[in-house]
Amino acid sequence: MVVGLSGGVDSSTAAYLLKQEGYEVVGIFLHLWKGNNPRSCCSLEAVEFARQTAEFLNIPFYVVNSEERFKEKVVNFFVRGYERGSTPNACVECNREIKFEWLFQQAKAVGAEGVATGHYARILQNHTTKEYELHKGVDVQKDQAYFLYTLKSEWLPKIYFPLGNRTKEEVREIARQAGLSNAARRESQDLCFLNGKGEKFFPVREGEIVDEEGRVLGHHRGVPFYAVGQRKGLGIPTSEPLFVKEKRAELNQVVVARREKLWGNRIRVERVRFLTPAPATSFTCLVKHRAGAEEVPAEVSYDERMNTALLTLKQPVWAPAPGQSAVFYDGSRVLGGGVIHSVLS
Repeated sequence: MVVGLSGGVDSSTAAYLLKQEGYEVVGIFLHLWKGNNPRSCCSLEAVEFARQTAEFLNIPFYVVNSEERFKEKVVNFFVRGYERGSTPNACVECNREIKFEWLFQQAKAVGAEGVATGHYARILQNHTTKEYELHKGVDVQKDQAYFLYTLKSEWLPKIYFPLGNRTKEEVREIARQAGLSNAARRESQDLCFLNGKGEKFFPVREGEIVDEEGRVLGHHRGVPFYAVGQRKGLGIPTSEPLFVKEKRAELNQVVVARREKLWGNRIRVERVRFLTPAPATSFTCLVKHRAGAEEVPAEVSYDERMNTALLTLKQPVWAPAPGQSAVFYDGSRVLGGGVIHSVLS
């Protein structure tokens, strides 16, 4: 079994549990970016913790370099999206283009039967259809199935998520009792390539902050430095809180509005992918419009030819943002999803 070791407690515990179950485990560290931000997944510290885990578990360990493909498929995509005024989700794109493709390549190279990661999600086999399905993890606070809707359906029978039925607290306790060196290590939070310094990719280009009527309220330092729903850091002296509603990259403007103006219930998505055979052109499901949001019932109208969908939500959601993913659910099961293109009035 090939396990993606990131140096964190989750992937290390996943490898430990698989070995306890009798699997022959091979640890793979995907090196995606140069730099040494200690809070990122590609730091020297992360590599060392991954290596220590492999030595502790007495398993083979390899570092695989994917910097060029990561730059091409994730970083450049991320930068272009922000320059156009959207807010791409780098983790979704990395899972789509990099992580699992490389892990399966390594599994094939070493003759492994499958791949495993420390994601909080579950792969379950439907007793009636015999199909393998992606489901949310049991830990509501840590569930990561949202980021995995781009997996290929043919991969599901060969993917293992050992932590899917456990909570984060249980995982840390397992790691502590096992004696893993990273049992108490804090989680990586920063994007490995951004390192908290957007100026590396986005030059400061000042422009206007305007209201919905186009009245100038202040000035910004560059459209890519702002996100839909943002309140802090606007520097606008107003009598009521204002939030970023829209980013007009072509005009170099950031549009702000009162909180109630950021609710929406009609969303168009593109780059749709299903983990199941594409359903009918119209179907109902639950939709999550960003990580951490609650799912809401929706009617989905799917255009297979254009690979787009119109989501009509039964109740409005706050601050849907172009570039983020809207993921479709049937209960805990992930059906698929797409990238938000626009919010319709």
